[in-house]
Amino acid sequence: VVAFKDGFLVVHDNKKKNQPRVSFIDKKYQITPLVWPDPELPYDLESAYQFPNIENRYIFMESTGKCYEASVDPKDYRIDILHTYTLPKLKPTMNLEGIAIFPSGQGLVIIYGDRGSDSRKSTLFTALFNPKSKSFKEVKTLTFDLPQPKKDKRNIADLALKTDGSLWCSATSDPGDDGPFSTFIYELGQFSHAG
Repeated sequence: VVAFKDGFLVVHDNKKKNQPRVSFIDKKYQITPLVWPDPELPYDLESAYQFPNIENRYIFMESTGKCYEASVDPKDYRIDILHTYTLPKLKPTMNLEGIAIFPSGQGLVIIYGDRGSDSRKSTLFTALFNPKSKSFKEVKTLTFDLPQPKKDKRNIADLALKTDGSLWCSATSDPGDDGPFSTFIYELGQFSHAG
């Protein structure tokens, strides 16, 4: 979920052909599915984040780490895919669920996380991102396991970054499509604007 106009853009974890990938929810909670501009649809979208200081520019991220940098027109809700790239240092077993971008004094820091499971700790990644060359450097990782939930766990179901630089995650218990679900909120750390 990411702010857009007088509401929000949401991404859908949909995999079938005729299912929406991105929708707009207005302040009256009316949902408008947006048309994906390419015939090849994303496999599944897990997270969205607005580029700092660029109006209507977003990253939509698949669980595979493939990212779609896109602009969304606030008048007609048209999505234009500007670039695609894949986040670095991922393993085949990883399943990404959260992304954020922090504007530090050294440049943009992209933050992304593997959700983890009962048998696999989560990995949080940070990397300096060059928005012109679409390249990454200084990739760092932190592997961790949170105390709650105990079962059917995803340590990172989403990431949120506050303007003060504090990074938060939602950790969920996800036993399947029908639940029951539970969510726990954690503050993971702090980023400095100085870099």
